[in-house]
Amino acid sequence: MGDLFELLSSNVVDAGEPAARLAPPDRLQFELAIDRWIRAFGMENTAVGLIDINGFSELLARNGQQYANALLCGVAARISEVFRDDRIVGRIGMDTFGVVGHLEEVTHRRLKDVKRNPFLIAGQKNMISVSIGIAQGKECDGTGHALLLAATLAMKSAKVKGYGGHAYYSHEMGLAARRRSELMGLLHAAVQGRDMYLAFQPQLALPPVGLAAIPVGVEALLRWRLSTGEMVPPDVFLPLAEQSGLATSLGYQVISMALETEQRLRAQGFAGLRMAVNVSVPQFRDSAFADTVRQAMTDSGCSPDALELEITESVAGLGEEHLIDVLKELQALGVSIAIDDFGTGYSSLAYINRLPADRLKIDKSFVNSLGVAGPEACIAKTIIGMGHALGLTVLAEGVETEAQLLALQGIGCDEVQGFYFAKPMVEQDLVAWLREQLRTG
Repeated sequence: MGDLFELLSSNVVDAGEPAARLAPPDRLQFELAIDRWIRAFGMENTAVGLIDINGFSELLARNGQQYANALLCGVAARISEVFRDDRIVGRIGMDTFGVVGHLEEVTHRRLKDVKRNPFLIAGQKNMISVSIGIAQGKECDGTGHALLLAATLAMKSAKVKGYGGHAYYSHEMGLAARRRSELMGLLHAAVQGRDMYLAFQPQLALPPVGLAAIPVGVEALLRWRLSTGEMVPPDVFLPLAEQSGLATSLGYQVISMALETEQRLRAQGFAGLRMAVNVSVPQFRDSAFADTVRQAMTDSGCSPDALELEITESVAGLGEEHLIDVLKELQALGVSIAIDDFGTGYSSLAYINRLPADRLKIDKSFVNSLGVAGPEACIAKTIIGMGHALGLTVLAEGVETEAQLLALQGIGCDEVQGFYFAKPMVEQDLVAWLREQLRTG
């Protein structure tokens, strides 16, 4: 196609040899090639597709560099076979390839043809999984940079959906990316300025049926309100904190703020309330985590038994030995441990039994249908019985109705938490709520 060159052909070295390898990726050259394509054919008739090999790092670690090189060259050759006519193909990342071509040619169906058949490497057939992102010129600004960035966003969106997926760039996707970038900057400032605050949801002990539940603790929940008054949901800003490396420092702030609140509550006559704080995976990866908890307790003057750290089954991915060592170190400080959202992960009962924990929190998904016909009561009763057999106190989350409360009392649940009693509230409202409980209790 005239002076438009095929980037990939200049990047392949000895593709037919066992030691075949590709030259280093060149994202800039591919971006410039997109610009040349746009000048030749127009933005409206242009599309860019990206193909990313899923799990490539694991394949490299498991099979070695020679295997990885052969696979990359095989993928490069297959792309050239699938897109034979006018197009530009390039390698833009370690395991990412790009195609720029006519709008009607660069589609997810054609891109998926790249991995439809196995790759023959060292006499063995190998299937791969890929994630595909496509950006069409009609959805983007008129530059190669904008089109490549849009295709990259689409590819990342495809990965979020799950391995083997594809996504087309949309205007909404671009707005979401800009919003994410904006929030990331604001989050850095908020963490440095300690601009976030805590809301607290009471946890109550369940006496026999007919008697009132008794407050025994609160769960500290992080909240973020922007200067505009907009609330950013935790399921938005907490993943951003992990991705930006802020989760550890933010988690330490939450523990410190929670313990400071516990001291103020104690000074107002509410001694003995447990302060439960969620702990993220990055915090457990921090070798100084137990030391930071110890320092927070020293700084606040709190008794160690005032703090409970909640972990989810997702921390199982850290490795059993490491996790148990950290939990034992925390328990040695006097801190209690709760396993949160139990039943939503994949941990075995044997694994849970080995964890040094004090409390088991039943996920609200098992509580929602309590009080009506269905298997949920049997599941909840089984979890409660298992928790008791392991010597754990069992707390049910998400209690919203009297029927759920009565059902939990009937099957021996120890503690409850949910909107039926109180929504998460700021410290001032929590104090008023606790005083009302004392007055009416």
